[in-house]
Order: sequence, then structure tokens, then C-alpha cells
Amino acid sequence: MRFQWLGGLLILYALFQFLKKKNKEGSKIIPSVDFKDGSKVDVKEIFDLIFKEESFNPKAVKDGKDRNGNQLYTIGIGHQIQPDEVDLLEKTITLDEAKIIFEKDIKKIIEDMRDNIKVSVNKNQFLALLSLRYNIGGPQFNSSTLLRLLNEGKYYDASEKFKDWRLSEGKISPGLVARRERERILYLKPV
Repeated sequence: MRFQWLGGLLILYALFQFLKKKNKEGSKIIPSVDFKDGSKVDVKEIFDLIFKEESFNPKAVKDGKDRNGNQLYTIGIGHQIQPDEVDLLEKTITLDEAKIIFEKDIKKIIEDMRDNIKVSVNKNQFLALLSLRYNIGGPQFNSSTLLRLLNEGKYYDASEKFKDWRLSEGKISPGLVARRERERILYLKPV
């Protein structure tokens, strides 16, 4: 009986070590995104792009206000803290924890983009649109003139609409102006 108990503990320990190693390697909940031209985007490329734009905050930071004047907060890699995540307002998270939150956010965003982008886009267009969508949120992106023009097949006209998303709390933000230009250039860059 003692050996069965010890064997069970060893199996649990081995499983724990395996899961711990997998977590350090980063979960792979996001499949790569394939494009008609044969190119593909993987989670690392998405992470690198968004991390460069958002950076990492281990603690909650103020990040503008919503339309009703309520203060918004982000943590980690630009993750907007939701009403059911109030514990994150007082928490300090690690980069590994931020990556887990990021991957969950990106998975939802990719699914939403697949539902709302009705035309074929290439890898660079997708990455630029993903960066914009990550920053402005789903409802804003899905109701945007940019998305409407894109879905009408007006690719260049859509690229001009990146510039519309430069305000923070009603004021032009130099940081957002620069980010939108980087996104627009990436969107127009041939693969």
C-alpha cells in the first residue's frame, strides 16, 4: 500500500514538473495564422510587435477614461483590466503571468478579427490591424470606418483611416500619432 501511495506521488510530481516546464516555455494556445500567399504569423511575432508598442507594466497603470468618464487601467502587456478583474488593480504580476493574460487576449482578438474582416488580408496588413485592434478595443474597431472600407475592398482608403485613432481623452496624443503611422506603414508594406 505504501508503494502505491509513493508511486502516485511520483506520478503527480512528474506531471507537475512537466506542466511547470511547459508554462515556462509559454503556452501555445494561439495557433499560427496562415495567409493565402503562404506566409504565416506565429504567437512570437505577434508578441514581439505588441510588446514593442505596449511594453510591460507589472502593476496597474491609469490608461485613459471610457466614454462615461470612468478611469481605465491596464496591466501587463497593455491588458485592460475588466470589472471582474479588480484584484489586478492591487496585484504585481510577473512577465510570465503577463504573457498568459496576453495570449488569452490575443486568442479572443484573432477570433473576433476573423469574424469581422470579410476580405483577404496579407500578413503585414493583419499585423497592423491586430495592433490597432489590440489598442482601441473590439467595439471601436468593429464599428470603424477603417474596417468598413477594408471590407468594401478599399485597401488604400482603409490605410488612411489609421490616422483617425490618435486621441486619448479627447486630445491628440503624440504617442498614438506615431503608433498609428507605424501601423499604417506596416499595413502598406508588401510581404
